[in-house]
Amino acid sequence: MAATDLFEFLLFLLFLIISLLGSGARSEQTALMTRAEIMAQITEAGRAKLIELHRRGYIGDELMHAVL
Repeated sequence: MAATDLFEFLLFLLFLIISLLGSGARSEQTALMTRAEIMAQITEAGRAKLIELHRRGYIGDELMHAVL
């Protein structure tokens, strides 16, 4: 079951990276997304999955604080 959770999280991260890279039309100066824009793209289910994986020890504190 842990492998399934990790696989789902990796798929979620892949989706997030692709969606962030999809904004390639922006200039370099505006390419950096604000924290609010990133939070808007993370769904509530994705946030719940991140919290669950952090609680299980798959995700470190630094990544959790960077994302949430």
